[in-house]
Amino acid sequence: AGSGDTTNYLAQAREYKAADVGLYGLGVQGHFWDGWDPDFTAIKQRLDILAQAGLPIWVTELDCGAQDPTQRAEFYEKALRAFYGHPAVKGILFWGFWDQAHWR
Repeated sequence: AGSGDTTNYLAQAREYKAADVGLYGLGVQGHFWDGWDPDFTAIKQRLDILAQAGLPIWVTELDCGAQDPTQRAEFYEKALRAFYGHPAVKGILFWGFWDQAHWR
């Protein structure tokens, strides 16, 4: 998602908070593939924007689909450091980590 999507998501979160609908957190996805390396700076910038809502952030779909196992491990390391390094992130759920038992 682009930064415009991130600011729109923040606006929606603020709107829901103001309406007191019981919003208790924000979910973000993190999908990284060959040629789409996790960018620590971009991740941090987008999390900083969303953190302005004053809500906990959960990464609800983290997966790294690089074909090379070493590159995949590096992608996970970069992504996990970026997400867990942000004070608003309260948890991470992996997407598709069961071998032979997922849609991919």
